[in-house]
Amino acid sequence: MNSNFFQAILGGDIKLASLTAKEIRVLKYSCSDLHFTQIAKKIGTTPRSVDGIRDSLHKKLNVNSRVGLAMFAVQVGLVTVEMNTSEDRKYLHKKQKQ
Repeated sequence: MNSNFFQAILGGDIKLASLTAKEIRVLKYSCSDLHFTQIAKKIGTTPRSVDGIRDSLHKKLNVNSRVGLAMFAVQVGLVTVEMNTSEDRKYLHKKQKQ
């Protein structure tokens, strides 16, 4: 992934409206830790179909990985990144002491 990806999003060349409903569902689930077989069960299709949808998303969004898909989803507001700040602080504080 490179700066062209972000420029395409910001410039409006990549639009969420160009994605099908199934692609959007796969995109959302791709941001989780679910395996593609689990995603297939959740959306009522086969793992092979999810692979095809994932390949389609890679081409449409000009990304090469699941991380790229997740970054796109965050950029357009399809998913949010949340942190449990109190738990994160405890973990980071503990790591700094070590």
